[in-house]
Amino acid sequence: MSNHNGNGVPVLELGDPSGPLGNGRVRRRQRVIVLHCFSRIGLAVLNGLAGEYELVGGMLDRPGLWGFRYERYLRSGRLSDVFRYPAPEKDFAGFERALVDACRRFDADAVFPTSTGLAIALSKLKGTLPPDVRTKFVIEDWEKLSWFADKWRTYELATELGIPTPRTILPVDGNMEGVEELGLPIVAKPRLGEAAHGIQVFHDLESVARFVENPPLIGVGAGEGDDYPYILQEYVPGEIHDGGTCASAGRPVTLYSQHRTVTVFEFGGPSLVVQLTDEPEIREYAARLLARLQWNGVIVFEFIKRPDGTYAFLEGNPRVGAAVQCVIEGGMNVCRQAVEIIALGREPAPTLDYPVGMACKWYCPTAVKMCFREPRTRESVRTRAGGMFGRYRPGPTVTNLRLDSVRHLAGIVADGMAMKYGRPKAAAKSAPAPAAVVREDPALTRAEP
Repeated sequence: MSNHNGNGVPVLELGDPSGPLGNGRVRRRQRVIVLHCFSRIGLAVLNGLAGEYELVGGMLDRPGLWGFRYERYLRSGRLSDVFRYPAPEKDFAGFERALVDACRRFDADAVFPTSTGLAIALSKLKGTLPPDVRTKFVIEDWEKLSWFADKWRTYELATELGIPTPRTILPVDGNMEGVEELGLPIVAKPRLGEAAHGIQVFHDLESVARFVENPPLIGVGAGEGDDYPYILQEYVPGEIHDGGTCASAGRPVTLYSQHRTVTVFEFGGPSLVVQLTDEPEIREYAARLLARLQWNGVIVFEFIKRPDGTYAFLEGNPRVGAAVQCVIEGGMNVCRQAVEIIALGREPAPTLDYPVGMACKWYCPTAVKMCFREPRTRESVRTRAGGMFGRYRPGPTVTNLRLDSVRHLAGIVADGMAMKYGRPKAAAKSAPAPAAVVREDPALTRAEP
């Protein structure tokens, strides 16, 4: 049973004979698990849900930094606890066990994913939870989400709805029919990939033919069944724009457009600077997709703006965007809206007006490195540096450098170092492999060599 306190904060009434309410019940705020909490999106989601809910963090079970458990000391004060889990694309069964255990142990009301891979994993798991786990996953059902998890199905959906999209083929069994019509260069994308992982650009058909013979498997669920893991797509020059939304039964509660003014890669990828825009064409296409699937929760639709000013739809990412901090501080708290719609069954107040021109910057070492990527001409470096560190009008501009986030930002840096440097040393060839060590905490359980 859920209720609200005098400030509108959701609370639960739980049976407890010794409870302080005098009627055998105690109250607590509803508890939300935020997965991949040591990430840019994870931090923004924590800040967006803070105060409304009690928060527990989930993180990838990395080897650690020379024994230093940084999640104990370098985490947001908004987190009451943190647990670990294996990466679902590498150990799906282990991820499921760790997550179900955490849902039970923390008596969680909801789980919030912060990456496309986690969204896919939760969507596949939400219909198979044990009867004693009452936790709601803040994600759409797999029947709907699979339209955007699989880029080939996304292409089919856009074609059905008459939404412009780059020409695309599925080279099953190395079938190259129609590939010449794509022109050069040709973009190869993993059907289940995210954040530009696995994307390759080819400038000749011979390289494409060699690639399609044995493409890598990338993404949660890649390699399952007989589905070919890659699509081939025509290259469309232009700038990356997004249509972000949170919807209830296909009706937008929030709907905005934004421009990724600075991205990590020359051709796009994760944003470093985003600015809110007013693009009715993007919002109309987004609304068409939402209505077709009767979508619930958050999703970000990615478009490319051609030199002639028209848009081509690329894909849908069933999660909040990397620049969700800008969206939240602009008055559109899509994180809370999604929890209310999916976990609580409520209709949040619409937030369809937003401050056009507001910008958000993510300062990090990658931002400096990006300025010197290829092509590394004096003019290109100056242009990138101006975009990253210059002033945006009309503003305002927000950044990740906030006093209340400093400790968690340090945790994000530590997590990145653990990913890069914290890998266990390989055992000597002459020595037998040591017995697996299992952590005592069941939520952290993973065999280590």
